[in-house]
Amino acid sequence: MTSVDRSKKLFLSPSEYPERWKHLLDQNETVLWQGRPNRDVSFNFKSAFIGIIGCAFTVVAFGSLIESYVKSDSTNTTFGIIFSMVGIAAIVDSIYEAYYKRNRTYYALTNKRAIVFIDSLIRSKNIKLFPIVKDTAFELKTEYDSNGKKLTSILFAKHIRFDEDGSHLEDIGFERLLDGQIVYNLMRKVQESSQ
Repeated sequence: MTSVDRSKKLFLSPSEYPERWKHLLDQNETVLWQGRPNRDVSFNFKSAFIGIIGCAFTVVAFGSLIESYVKSDSTNTTFGIIFSMVGIAAIVDSIYEAYYKRNRTYYALTNKRAIVFIDSLIRSKNIKLFPIVKDTAFELKTEYDSNGKKLTSILFAKHIRFDEDGSHLEDIGFERLLDGQIVYNLMRKVQESSQ
């Protein structure tokens, strides 16, 4: 079910809560909205750049493999295999980031907090709970998908992510929503009621 499907019916009965939320809710907690990121293909410079680099690595590596096969050179064969694996991993990662992850991401807003759930086959299930309190800062970002539809991202938390390049501060929130303004207004009401 997409986020736009829920924009007309904002309050859900407990029987409509998906299984993924039931065990997370407190006694007096109610789901006000649930949705998903828009899954239409969009241009993302970072993912496109990683994909292009991955293709370049793969082409060079396959060229090296062909050359080493012709010359029976085991050193170039090792080089070719390693670079092929790096290139293919970069291509797969760019596809995962741009499309697969969005297809497996679910959001919920309750009368107490925001929930981000990523159901990954590759990595373990990732559930993040973010209480909405008086000091919660919201940031709205707008973009357009390939069909010209306006998408709103509501960012409300930061996360430090560690990888081979060091640490990076990453924004967390409800991303690429068709009904972002409705969700944002609901989040402000939750924040007001928490004071």
